[in-house]
Amino acid sequence: INRKVLMSEVAIIIPARMESSRFPRKPLAKLLGREMILHVLDRVTEVANKEITFVATDSLEISQLVEKSGFQVVMTGDHPTGTDRLAEANRIINARFVINIQGDEPAFNPDDVLTSIEFLKNTGFAAITGFCSATGDLEFQDSNTIKLAYSRGNRLLYISRASIPGSKKRNVSNFFRHVCMYGYTSDALSNFAEMPRGTFELIEDHELLRFVENDIPVGVVELSDWSVPVDLPGDIALAEKQLKDKFFLDNFVD
Repeated sequence: INRKVLMSEVAIIIPARMESSRFPRKPLAKLLGREMILHVLDRVTEVANKEITFVATDSLEISQLVEKSGFQVVMTGDHPTGTDRLAEANRIINARFVINIQGDEPAFNPDDVLTSIEFLKNTGFAAITGFCSATGDLEFQDSNTIKLAYSRGNRLLYISRASIPGSKKRNVSNFFRHVCMYGYTSDALSNFAEMPRGTFELIEDHELLRFVENDIPVGVVELSDWSVPVDLPGDIALAEKQLKDKFFLDNFVD
């Protein structure tokens, strides 16, 4: 990949926190001998310059590692969601468009960053996210796999940990899996931070529903199915396999 994004109006921000209840210290967990947060940065900077790439964190330990590795950090306070953290970070960065890459997505397709930027800038949505087609009943029933439904105009209808769409016959053969890449205008982030957390947002534990509950359209764009989110320690082996298969990586040496 030799395309590079360098636009003063765009920032790519990776929110990272140390205290995950299901996987403490997750950003510093090693995959193939390299910390997960650095893998995420490696993927981003295949298509974007370091000048527009930032990690937003409240952890001094994460900050020190990221800066030592030659990347930029914005220190933030503690926040209930990654998007709230982005909103604070962008008050400092002041980008017109913000792409949010999750800090636990070490094996996403870098081209998805460019697709998301183009979709955000050209469709008029103030907030966007990704999806891919998926199959498999185990994944469909898994509450850690986020599913979504969308309209013909590529507008998010609902996003859920539940098995949607449901069927009386229970014979759903395929569904749409959420790909955890987001995009926001600066105004959308500012508005998000001012809105109280919503009923469904709290039940589902998914901040995009704060926009949905406030009647703010969220656009959805089809992205690659490469993504292997690391929710639990057991997911590391799956992500490492994807890093080897898609990026031909081997063990990093300290």
